Parts: sequence; structure tokens; C-alpha cells
Amino acid sequence: MNTNAKTNPGRPLTMALAVAALLAATSLARAEDDCSKYAQLAAKQLQLNQSKNCGLKGDAWNPLPKAGLIKWCQGVSPDEWRKAISDREKQLQTCG
Repeated sequence: MNTNAKTNPGRPLTMALAVAALLAATSLARAEDDCSKYAQLAAKQLQLNQSKNCGLKGDAWNPLPKAGLIKWCQGVSPDEWRKAISDREKQLQTCG
């Protein structure tokens, strides 16, 4: 039997909270990295729409600064921002 648990009953809980905090921080860092990549891809797609004079319009084509793209990404699920990239890519393919 673990003698630490007898002498310090709060220690297992403290360790569990520390592990949970570390996992949350890792997930947050990964999400920030993913959203930074999303913002780079989205910015390239927005630039192509303009440079090719595609004229694509709508919410997906509103030019936002990188910080705005990251903020949007952080507020949605990964499936949603991936779909936004895919949808814009499909629309760009229809533009010469």
C-alpha cells in the first residue's frame, strides 16, 4: 500500500490536477499551432481570390488580419476550420 497516500492524502489529487493542467496546456499549445496554420492557409486562399480576380464573396472570403483568422479558428471545432479551408479550395478550383 502507498504510504504517501496515508501520510499525505491530498497528494494523489494534487498530482492528478498537475497532470490535468499539463495536458490542458499541451492541448492549448497544439490548438494555437493548428490555428496559426489555418490562418496562413486561409490568408493564401484570400490572396489568391484577389490576385486571380475570382470575385468570390461571402463570409468565407472576408479579408481578415491574421489575428482575426486565428481568433475565428480558436472559436470553432477543428472539423469546422478544416471544412472552411476545403470549401474555399473547391471554390478556388472553379476560378481559372
